[in-house]
Amino acid sequence: MLTAQLSKRLLQGFIFAVAFAAFLFVWLTFGRALGISSAIWPANVVSLGALILLRRQDLLPEVIGVAIAGILVHLLLGDAPAYALACGFSKALTFGLIGVGLSWCGITRDAPVGPDVIGRLTLVALLGPVPGALLGAWLTLAPGHSLAAAGFGWWMPDAVAIALFLPPFLFWRADAPPRSAPATIDRTRPFRPRLEEMIAAALALATIGSLAVATRQYLVLELSAVALLWFAFRFGMFATAAAVSGFAVGMLALGVAGYFPFEPRGNATVSLLELQGSLAITTLPALLIAAIRARSDRERRDLLANERRLAYALDGANDGLWDWHLPSGSLFFSPRSFRILGHWSGGFTPTVGMVRHWVHPQDLAALMRGFRDHVEGREDHFNSEFRCRRRDGSWVWLANRGRIVERDLLGEPLRIVGTLSDISERKRLEDDLHRLATHDALTGLPNRALFTQKFEAGLKRLTRQRTHLAVLLVDLDNFKTINDTLGHAAGDTLLRRVAGRMQNELREGDVAARIGGDEFAVLCVGQDEAEFHALAERLCGALAGTVEDKGIALRYSVSIGIAMTNDDRTSQDALTAAADNALYDAKRAGRNTWRFFEPDIAEGATSRISA
Repeated sequence: MLTAQLSKRLLQGFIFAVAFAAFLFVWLTFGRALGISSAIWPANVVSLGALILLRRQDLLPEVIGVAIAGILVHLLLGDAPAYALACGFSKALTFGLIGVGLSWCGITRDAPVGPDVIGRLTLVALLGPVPGALLGAWLTLAPGHSLAAAGFGWWMPDAVAIALFLPPFLFWRADAPPRSAPATIDRTRPFRPRLEEMIAAALALATIGSLAVATRQYLVLELSAVALLWFAFRFGMFATAAAVSGFAVGMLALGVAGYFPFEPRGNATVSLLELQGSLAITTLPALLIAAIRARSDRERRDLLANERRLAYALDGANDGLWDWHLPSGSLFFSPRSFRILGHWSGGFTPTVGMVRHWVHPQDLAALMRGFRDHVEGREDHFNSEFRCRRRDGSWVWLANRGRIVERDLLGEPLRIVGTLSDISERKRLEDDLHRLATHDALTGLPNRALFTQKFEAGLKRLTRQRTHLAVLLVDLDNFKTINDTLGHAAGDTLLRRVAGRMQNELREGDVAARIGGDEFAVLCVGQDEAEFHALAERLCGALAGTVEDKGIALRYSVSIGIAMTNDDRTSQDALTAAADNALYDAKRAGRNTWRFFEPDIAEGATSRISA
């Protein structure tokens, strides 16, 4: 496997070396014919740009290929071996150091574009070619010439080539959103600008270049920066980089033809080097602005993506977002929050007063108490559950979670952000579970557990209200005979009938419960025995009748035992036992009647007939 990968890389290096040799041969042949080969040197940058497009990282085979191809091409063109070696080694060193510099500075096709990238690219352009330039100048230095001057002649073409011609390779599709970006993100700006506007900008740039050549004024050339800023602001990073390179190619072509935007000083080589330096300085601001715009667009896309992700997460969690700015009182609701509350988003601006008006009066105090606890530092978060009136008048249960996210210098809260969740279904399920746990499934009456809770609550009110608390035990007479004769279905029907009639006879505040198979209990509060006698009488009258099924008619009735107390220290077991004794007396008295237990339960007093 390792051998196969090595062979593949060597083959790729060989192909690159052949391509580089062909390009170098053509460029040197025509460049020497035109006298520009020592002034304009795009070979390294174009070759390195191709590797950047291919995302090559290990450049060692290519560096070796550049050295060998450079030596062979120079020998083929008839150069002296020493000069050929100097050119091959210096260009390979420059090629390799530029590649290493780009990698070390984190400048790749996939790196986020920003002004810092342009700064690092400028640093690479200034320093990367220096060692190779000094090596080439030293190996070919003629007697009596300065190494610094010769080195500058080798360094300048590579440095300006990096600045002018490498950016299009680095920033190819830099303005396009990443492939992983959500499909809902706007992919049309600025990666696909209007063609007409781009053509107009290109024509303006070409016109400025032509005027600069015609007038031979530096000032006119510098106006090209304005047109390039048009590209930077409107068309993005790659379009700006391409415009810079295209403009540079056009101006250099005019320079090769002898047309410069200034009065030439010295020979053509010096003028071309001066022109390239001017172009690099003139076009740098446009690249910086384009990089700033690219970073801004990337941050905008990231922000939009994060907003979408948050919206998806909140929708998936059935949550809405709210944001409260306390000093101004402004309140923001997300569209999901409006939908939870039954309102149309954008139809109005919510206020804190509105929200207070929507909250159920029974829940408002707890809501405000939780908010104060968080503001005053007793709770890390603000959590509450409350009912809120929807636009259609219905009530919705909400879970409200929030936190202070911004405070002023004095520590006072400035901004609270939180979420709203519709928990109506959860509350309904909780109510259903609570009802199943506290009510009898057959009759719907409270069960023994809930009856106990009601009894304890009634005891606590005795002293304060100066009343009596009574327990009435109600037992169905003849129920076993009905159940055995007519079947369990008939028995269940009778139990439901008795429970319903019992509920109809009770007063407001009385509690009826099923505490056994055919046994019920009533908890009630009254001022004296007369109230309980009247209730027992009504119950005996309402809970007597006939059950008919399959041609068989059976009578039923109830027996009732009553015990009461005005002592809040009385236990439920004691009062229930007293009522059970009274019930036993009612059974012995012939049923379909009631008996009242003596008030002095602690001393075990006997019951007496009350009807």
